[in-house]
Amino acid sequence: MGQKGTLLYWMRKWATEYPAEDALHERDNHGTWSSINWAEYWSSVRHIGKGLIALGLEPGDTVALVGANQMNWVLCQHGINAAQGIPAPLYPTLLPEQMEYIVGNAKSRI
Repeated sequence: MGQKGTLLYWMRKWATEYPAEDALHERDNHGTWSSINWAEYWSSVRHIGKGLIALGLEPGDTVALVGANQMNWVLCQHGINAAQGIPAPLYPTLLPEQMEYIVGNAKSRI
């Protein structure tokens, strides 16, 4: 089940024990709230992780992740971790030169 005490361990445990309970909430630009439950959360994290592995991600590789603070960003971050990768977060407010520096310094392969 993974190393006990890690966030991924607990996510999987909660997906098994509380699959229908809300896990993440997000409000869109119109003020409408949406959520996903623990089963959906864990399934998304696993699919993202497997997709990254299919793209050639090796344990310890860095993945550049750009986006706003929203649910998909969180899912991707945990998917990277689930595939034993390291997220290199980039925010849309960064200048292109700053993004280039972060991606290069982190040696992001994906």
